[in-house]
Amino acid sequence: MEDEVLRKLLTEVAEIFYGEKLKSLQFLLSDLLKPSTYTNALHIFEDLLLQRHITHDNLYLLYDIIKITGYFVLQDTLNKSVQNFPDLTRWQPTSKISTYRIMLFKVANKLYTDDVARIKFMYTVRQDISDVWGLIMFLEKECKIENNSDKLLKLKESVNPKAGKEIEVYCSNRFTTSVDFTDGRGDVQCVTHQDHVTQELTSPELMDLARDLGAEWEQLAIILGLKKADLDHLKEDNRGSVVQAIFSMLDAWYKKTPGDDRLRRAKLVQALKDTDRTDLAEKVESKVM
Repeated sequence: MEDEVLRKLLTEVAEIFYGEKLKSLQFLLSDLLKPSTYTNALHIFEDLLLQRHITHDNLYLLYDIIKITGYFVLQDTLNKSVQNFPDLTRWQPTSKISTYRIMLFKVANKLYTDDVARIKFMYTVRQDISDVWGLIMFLEKECKIENNSDKLLKLKESVNPKAGKEIEVYCSNRFTTSVDFTDGRGDVQCVTHQDHVTQELTSPELMDLARDLGAEWEQLAIILGLKKADLDHLKEDNRGSVVQAIFSMLDAWYKKTPGDDRLRRAKLVQALKDTDRTDLAEKVESKVM
C-alpha cells in the first residue's frame, strides 16, 4: 500500500470518530499518544503515522482499533484499499494496546450518568468533568486509578454490575484473589500471576509466520491439504507480495480446518516439522501453555 493510499484510507476511517467517539478513541490510544487535545480523529491518525505505530505495511493497530471499538462497518472501507483484508470479527488484538487499557475502555462504555456521579463522589472529584472518558483519564493522572488490584477493586465498588464485571474478569485473569477474614472486614488481597497463553492462532501470529517462511511455503501448503490449483490462485491474487500470499494460504487453511484451535495448532506444528522448519514449529508450539 502506497503512503498516499494509506493517508486517504485513514482520512475515511477518521470520519466515523467524532463527538464522544473521538473522546473514546483518544482514551483508547492514550498510552501511545503524546498528551494533547485533539479536535478531530485525523490528527490522531497523523500522530500515529509520525510515530510509525501505523505504516503502509503494518496496519495491525488499525485492526486493533476496529476490533476493540466494534466499528466493523469500517471493514467495508478497508476492503476497498487492503488486499486480502482479514476478518476482524476473529481478529485477536495485538499487544500495542494493553489489556488494562482495553478493560478500562470496556468499563467506560458501560457507565451511565449515575455511575459518573458515584465515581466523582467516591474519589472526591471537585473539577467540572461531565464525560466519562475525561473523568477516568483525570483519575489516572491523579493516580487514583492504576493497574493494581486494590485500586481496581475500589473502582468496581462505584460502578454498575455490568461495568464491574469487566473489572472482575480482568482481575481474575491477572490476579489470584484470596479473602482474609481475620480482621472481620473481609479485606481482599490480590497477588499477581502470569497471563494465560491463548491456544488460538491469531491473525498477527499467522502474519509473523508468513514473514518467517521462505520458498518452502508451497510445500507446507500441500502438507496442510491445499491443492496446487489453490496455490496458483493465491499467487495470482497476491502478485507482488509473497508474504501476503503465504498469509492468505495460512488464513484459508485455518478457516477450512475443522476442530478447535488446539488441534489446528498441533496440525500446523507437525506440518512445519514435516517441512524441515523445526525452528518455526517450536515457535508456534511455544505459544501453548
